[in-house]
Amino acid sequence: MAERYNLCVPQEGKDGKTYWNQVGVMFRRDKGGFSIKLHILPETNIMAFPPKEDSGRPSRDEEDWRP
Repeated sequence: MAERYNLCVPQEGKDGKTYWNQVGVMFRRDKGGFSIKLHILPETNIMAFPPKEDSGRPSRDEEDWRP
């Protein structure tokens, strides 16, 4: 299976916490580099996270990350 990352952007919620919205996926190419597929074009930083087995969402530590 190809190495896959979820591409996410931070969004601050009304409760003051940072939530991560997935905007695409990134796959490692066999010959080097990555292929990126964006579902939308965000106007902010994009972070790449390995997908989680259970929910597909970033871990709590990643939710607390702020640029």
